[in-house]
Amino acid sequence: MAKLNENIDNSLEDETDELIRLMMLKFLMGEDREFFDYEEIDNNEIYDDIEQINQEDEEAYFDSEEPSENNLAEYTGIQDY
Repeated sequence: MAKLNENIDNSLEDETDELIRLMMLKFLMGEDREFFDYEEIDNNEIYDDIEQINQEDEEAYFDSEEPSENNLAEYTGIQDY
């Protein structure tokens, strides 16, 4: 009888793990829209990662700058004493 209970417990645990895995996959793939409002999360600034946004803005700013030719002409490599 103990062996039967152990098998049932193991089977139930395996099925629970599989259910959780499937629920996570459906959530990540957005296939649970009838149960979860993604728009509420996507359009809420509370959940935005401000540090990431600032870093991306900074990188875009510096990537858009073109090197100044004036700065290159001023540096001759020779030190003026």
